[in-house]
Amino acid sequence: GQNISQTLKELGIAYITQTSGRDWPILKRAPDAVFIATPATTHQALIKKAAELHLPTFVEKPFAMSTAEIEKPTIEGPLLLCDHTQLFNPAVVELKNQVIQHGGPRVIRVSELGPKSHPDCSPVWDYGAHALALVEWLCPGMRVRSVDHNEPNHAWVVLYGESKETATVDTGLFSSRVRWAEVICADTTRLHWNGEDMLCMNEWPISGPIPVPNIHERPLAVAIRTFLEAVERGYTEDSRFGSCLPTRVVELLEQYEALKH
Repeated sequence: GQNISQTLKELGIAYITQTSGRDWPILKRAPDAVFIATPATTHQALIKKAAELHLPTFVEKPFAMSTAEIEKPTIEGPLLLCDHTQLFNPAVVELKNQVIQHGGPRVIRVSELGPKSHPDCSPVWDYGAHALALVEWLCPGMRVRSVDHNEPNHAWVVLYGESKETATVDTGLFSSRVRWAEVICADTTRLHWNGEDMLCMNEWPISGPIPVPNIHERPLAVAIRTFLEAVERGYTEDSRFGSCLPTRVVELLEQYEALKH
């Protein structure tokens, strides 16, 4: 919540802090959008409330604690964006562009680890949500096929796609923050993201870094700005919006839960 508030201030966006959706209908001025940064167990109830009031909604991950609590979206529903922030990292956006140019993904490896997690969910649900969102964005429709636990809060998750794509996700608790991704494309091109602001092709330093526009912009600032621009237009065709991608992430986390024992 603090990161969102600070970013809104940096972007010069006026906002009012509310603890629930009860007061939204009686505000003197109807809000242009709602940002949900509450305990994860309340996300779906607040998303539903915002939808009833036709308010565009930006919600922190996890989108939901189970697929059972996610209501089927309507075409007329307001704009919705779940904060899988790294999908707005300029280097990750360029990573997807490069994957498309080189024939699509064949092998995806993602590492998303950290020393502490969100109090509302397990470390694998916390860090794994980021990693699985990236996998789903690069290769939609994969399924979890196996899970290996070295420790209770650390997992290796293996996914397979319909066209024999494979993905391996290393996620959960670790002594320090670790984030990176590597993709081997259909034409054997290897792409590596360092987890921050560098994208390289093949083995460093053979091809060196790939130029990335606006590389130093903070992903959360890009995500919020993109969301507000879509709110102003009233629509977007961006696949990162809507409930489809975050619902798929929750489905993958549930598949992980089913196999982890």
